[in-house]
Amino acid sequence: MRLREIQTSELSKYDDFNRNNPNGHLLQSPAWANVKKNEWESHFLVIEEGEEIVGCLSAMIRSIPYIKKKILYIPRGPIFKDYDNTKLWEQFTQDIKEYAKEKNCVLVKIDPAIEEGQGVEEVLKGLGYVNLKEEEGFGGMQPAATMRLDITPEPDDLLGGMPKKTRYNITYPEKKGVVYKKTNLDGLDDFSKVMEATSSRANFLSRQKNYYKLLLDSLGEDACLIIAYYEDIPIAGGITLVYGDKAWAMYGGAANVHTNLKAYYGLNYQRMLWAKTRGAKLFDFFGIPIKREPGEKLYGLYQFKKSFGGRDYDFIGEHDLVVNRLFYFIWQGAKQGHKLIKKIKLFKKKE
Repeated sequence: MRLREIQTSELSKYDDFNRNNPNGHLLQSPAWANVKKNEWESHFLVIEEGEEIVGCLSAMIRSIPYIKKKILYIPRGPIFKDYDNTKLWEQFTQDIKEYAKEKNCVLVKIDPAIEEGQGVEEVLKGLGYVNLKEEEGFGGMQPAATMRLDITPEPDDLLGGMPKKTRYNITYPEKKGVVYKKTNLDGLDDFSKVMEATSSRANFLSRQKNYYKLLLDSLGEDACLIIAYYEDIPIAGGITLVYGDKAWAMYGGAANVHTNLKAYYGLNYQRMLWAKTRGAKLFDFFGIPIKREPGEKLYGLYQFKKSFGGRDYDFIGEHDLVVNRLFYFIWQGAKQGHKLIKKIKLFKKKE
């Protein structure tokens, strides 16, 4: 069993393994690496047993300011054929640590979409990984919990399986004149306005229009931007991405006008219908809060997503494999500083 970096000519084999694996994930795809090319340097590796691929990973690397060192991040990976294979974890850990040293990285951060309680956390702890799953907000760089809905039923049955109030909220907007349009690149100006309104209201930093354009270009037919209009005014919008048998409601929001029309309910149903046409079986709402009790800060968001009837998934969260202890300590301090800067930017934005 060995880990090796692959050539560009082998990417299709890598993509086939990831796309067709039950554990496969969009964030480990070559398309996603292209989306992140302005922020991260990407390398693709496979783990082989004989001539068979038993694991793959998209290793994203970027520099840590001021200290001439780097971090290696594997978002929603690595992807294994069998996460219960302890020997596979041992070989991966040994090889990726050596690879990280060669790339001048102080740590390897993994974040696989593995549910808690399957024994993987104990294996990782035994191999020296540091569990960094946070207990606030969404739990890390990627959401440590999400909600997924089975969308294999026919459209009428899919709608009929949702709670009565949700069905009403989905059908209500169109009765009042809301129109849903698949716009893709033509709708980026309108979508950017919607997301800016959402970010101001929900207190997060929004992406620029060029980022959304790169996202749609990179995913091609596996990406769809749908916008809800009322009297030609964009009042909600969302980008949905499909990879393998899963769809992700990656980016979306609603404007501050005509909120009484509940357009975002109907929008999510339209996203599901489109995802079905691309072969998706599971619809991932892309993130729910770690704390999901009434009264918690993000409980309203959780209630909205839960109203569609999906199931909660709690993942094992981020785990760091330390390569250089001294610089890892420095990195941890820099990360806290970055969080502080982000809070300051949000505060200034609200002024």
